[in-house]
Amino acid sequence: MSSPPVALVYSPFAGSADHADPAKLLLDAGLDIVDVLTITRLRALNPARRAAIWRKAGVRAIIAAGGDGSVGGVATLASQANLPLGILPLGTANDIARALALPEDPAAAASLIADLIASGEERLIDAGELVPAPGAPVRARSTGGHFLHALTLGLNVEFARLASDISQRQRWGKLTYAASVLESLSRFTPIPVTLTIESMAGQPEGATQAITASIALLAAMNLSVFGGWMELRLPTVREDDGLLDFLLIEAPALRDLADMATALGDFFTALARSEPDATPQEGGALPGARWFRARSVTITTPDPVEITLDGELRGRTPAIARVAARPARMLAPRTRVAPRATL
Repeated sequence: MSSPPVALVYSPFAGSADHADPAKLLLDAGLDIVDVLTITRLRALNPARRAAIWRKAGVRAIIAAGGDGSVGGVATLASQANLPLGILPLGTANDIARALALPEDPAAAASLIADLIASGEERLIDAGELVPAPGAPVRARSTGGHFLHALTLGLNVEFARLASDISQRQRWGKLTYAASVLESLSRFTPIPVTLTIESMAGQPEGATQAITASIALLAAMNLSVFGGWMELRLPTVREDDGLLDFLLIEAPALRDLADMATALGDFFTALARSEPDATPQEGGALPGARWFRARSVTITTPDPVEITLDGELRGRTPAIARVAARPARMLAPRTRVAPRATL
């Protein structure tokens, strides 16, 4: 019996990439690797041409080896090729893998991938998509791609820039995330933003609504797990409801960073106490916070602002965040397992 052929896209910069050889893990699991790419080569690829090569080789799946940013980047290519996506979790947080109840051990994850390919089992989840808004300047037209976990604008963008900086990682090691949080908070200035919301949950079909605010953070989420090893969970976020959950936090009038951290903790705790199918309400523990679900939101700012997709800088305003027309085909068990902790 021949080994199932797969394509491998890996990140040499992932948090634990130096401790595991993704190609060896897949080969040891009985898979045949017919194409190997680094994550940095994705932008230069012609997706249609690559998909044709893979079809000719009989590729059964694309495997993303790395952290959330790598998985999110490969998700675009997997969708264009209409192939299922497997994950070897080699990053620092691995929130996407955790949300899908995948093994934390890379060797066990490789073995599960081989089993799922052999059985044909897949799990369909919503994919978010970022595309340039009509009339976007030339520089913004390269914006976009799929995201599986979250899109962010504001505080988290500066954090992502710092946390992914090689010199920062070499300096702080395991403390990189904590150091990046503090530095991003100290550098941040509020961002004026206008959101044009279409198909908001609870509103008439086709109705639009506009929100104008000066924000600290905008996030569009599709998977409920975050926080890396802590496995924190927001049960209000669903992976298959055809909607994205948007969190907008206006620039706070808080006295210091300690106030902000305490207020954010209280806010997420309040959200987590909601029923899983309930629509979170505005306000609550954090002043200026709004939460809503929608299929599409156009994001505009006075000047172009960078956007992260699954923790990587992959877009800028003006842009449209929406649910992708085609769900993501994931190599993950259909039976869901709740994370260990709930905020």
